Amino acid sequence: MMKQTFFRMCVGLFMLSTFLSVDACAQAILRPSDSAVKSSDVPRIISYQAVLSDATGATLPDGDYTIGVALYPSTGDYTLWVDTYRAHVVGGVVNLLLGSGTVPLPNFSAAGAVWLGLRINSSDELPLVQFTASPYALTVPNGAITQEKVANGAITSQKMGTDYVASLSINGQKISSKGSDINIVTEGFEASVDPGTNTLFLKNSGKSIDGTSNVKGANAQTGTTVIGGNLQVTGTTELKNALSMDGNPIHGLGDPTASGDAVTLSYLQSHPGPTGATGATGSGAAGATGSTGATGSNGATGATGQDGPGGLTGATGVSGASGSTGATGSTGATGATGLISNFTSNLSASAPNATVPVVQILASNAATNVDVSLTPKGAGALTAQMADNTATGGEKRGQHAVDWQTTRSASAQVASGPYSTIGGGDGNKTTSQWATIAGGQNNTANTDYYSTVGGGSGNTSSNYGATVAGGSSNTASGNLSTVGGGSGNTASGSATFVAGNGDRASGDFASVLGGAQNTAGGAYSTISGGNVNFATGDYTAIAGGKFLSLTGHDDFGFLSGLNGTSTHDMVISASNTSVFGNTDLWLANNDNTARALYFYAPWNTHGQFPSTDKYVAFKAGAVTTSVTWTLPLADGAAGNVLKTDGLGT
Repeated sequence: MMKQTFFRMCVGLFMLSTFLSVDACAQAILRPSDSAVKSSDVPRIISYQAVLSDATGATLPDGDYTIGVALYPSTGDYTLWVDTYRAHVVGGVVNLLLGSGTVPLPNFSAAGAVWLGLRINSSDELPLVQFTASPYALTVPNGAITQEKVANGAITSQKMGTDYVASLSINGQKISSKGSDINIVTEGFEASVDPGTNTLFLKNSGKSIDGTSNVKGANAQTGTTVIGGNLQVTGTTELKNALSMDGNPIHGLGDPTASGDAVTLSYLQSHPGPTGATGATGSGAAGATGSTGATGSNGATGATGQDGPGGLTGATGVSGASGSTGATGSTGATGATGLISNFTSNLSASAPNATVPVVQILASNAATNVDVSLTPKGAGALTAQMADNTATGGEKRGQHAVDWQTTRSASAQVASGPYSTIGGGDGNKTTSQWATIAGGQNNTANTDYYSTVGGGSGNTSSNYGATVAGGSSNTASGNLSTVGGGSGNTASGSATFVAGNGDRASGDFASVLGGAQNTAGGAYSTISGGNVNFATGDYTAIAGGKFLSLTGHDDFGFLSGLNGTSTHDMVISASNTSVFGNTDLWLANNDNTARALYFYAPWNTHGQFPSTDKYVAFKAGAVTTSVTWTLPLADGAAGNVLKTDGLGT
């Protein structure tokens, strides 16, 4: 079961698919003459980015993940859209193009708030996250709202931001309708329009009205005028000559009328005429029904309805900063006995533990002698620290491994080989089975079985049964090879041994017992010590000294450094040869018995030697004066014998 994975939303651009991208919007502004871009031309894709992390906040490892995505309405009771993507995650960051897979995005503009759910591989769906508009989706570019994007009847009077005329009526009769033109026809008037002020002017034209009147001047009218209905006059109006109303002369109302003089408005108002007879009902057809009047104002707001169902719980907000540490509380009462019995714990914080206190776990069983066993279960390892893949706890230990090391500079510096052991130290590493590092620093036992490092620093044991006892920077890379100690030594041949400083034992079964910069390169070769000696022939041996090279086989040698100051090297390539260079050969004694130098006769039988006394020997007598004989420079004649001159020659 994959561990629960959480999401930390990353700030990024979530571009809704129903709007243009930044580049497309810029293009539309620069080219206003282009036709409007249809919504079908815009890709229905949503860019989505998130950071994947586990429960501890650490980002998930790089790799490919299967990510399921679903969109829900605010009710959450059904899905608007579902698809699955295979995404590559780098540094925990995943980028998805929703709608670019096998299932295109639907038009969910009528769904209201939209919520997004995710699944990582086979995990449960994570808590839903609400979709929000991106910055560009909240801004409509110039020219973006075209005719087909506005629904019929969508713009109402409440949405108008300026003064407007709802309709035109004459005497209560509506003469305008939606989208109709109004034509004003003037008869008997002159009409003119001032475009600067949008003003319509009407004035008398002097033309006849209904063929019965002549209009002269701004205020005077002569002739006969028939007025049907009511006449309303404002201001002073003079009526001269005969005056009649509805065909009946107005006489006898007073002196002005009788004499034909002017009748003032005040006079007419104070002398109303008699009520006329009721006229006959007209025979014309009923007029058409007038148009519907304008919509009345909105009524009062109704009472508040019942509460609707609760919305989905929002995403958890970012954790706030940690508060300051509170004061330490008083010590609580002693708790009940723990699950581990037969042990007690002690604390020592006094000298010498005042700086670093010591906590002791003490076996408290009643027996006089008590063993303590820490036993892992199954193939588990016994370790001082919990593995955490960091330099603190290190990587996982091998099966049945024992690792008591508590410090390291890299996570791999642990006992990772099965049955391997690290007794302590710092930065040590075992990777092979049954490998052992007793302690020290930065030592490695790897490659094959049973490799061992006893201690020291920077030592490496890298072959079957190889051992570095200690020292520094030593390497035992040969099968069953051994480095006894020292520094910078290498035992690379099988079953080799080396010690000292910078010595090498590269031949199989070769040995360098000490010294510096010596090399035993022949099989079974040996250098006991000295400096810069080379035993490269098989079965050769150098007792010590310096700068001696034995390249033949079965040789033995020693080269003195001429009182320790010579740098002359000597190379012996002959085989079966013993060499003593730059030195005297003494046959000494301290038991009052002179020793002899024996030269044996030829012998070719193996086994016990010598089996008979067949030799020539020289031995010093009980001399009272030391004598050194110097051999002649040339061979004598036949029959000559060696003789002395009494002076050592």
